[in-house]
Amino acid sequence: MAAVRHIAGLVLPALLAGGMARAQDAAPEPPKEEIAYLGIETRMIDPELVEMRAALKGGASDEAITAYLRCAVAQYALIRGMDTARQIRTVVSERFGKWTGEAVYMIGKGHPRGFDRVEAQEMVGECAVKGIPTV
Repeated sequence: MAAVRHIAGLVLPALLAGGMARAQDAAPEPPKEEIAYLGIETRMIDPELVEMRAALKGGASDEAITAYLRCAVAQYALIRGMDTARQIRTVVSERFGKWTGEAVYMIGKGHPRGFDRVEAQEMVGECAVKGIPTV
């Protein structure tokens, strides 16, 4: 019985040490790349309808490009004297690390019908806090 305890006393620490070595040998997760905001293009389709095109590089994602578009339309709405924007459509794509997005919004005063609307003043404030550029 003493021999079993002796072997167990040697095997358990060796197994634990091997597990720790494997965890330490694992490649560290690469640092997240900083997002590079490459600009917004704005095209007024109608006085209350606007198309936005945006591009990002770096640690971007579909959420990042969508947020960039929403920040841009919020500022655009305020510039035009409006206070809300409602998303009509958004198309996002990624190619060779560059994310692009195109969105169409209806802007206006008051609360347009629909679920996906942007309260312009509130959104511009959130964008400033998050460091997302606007128009």
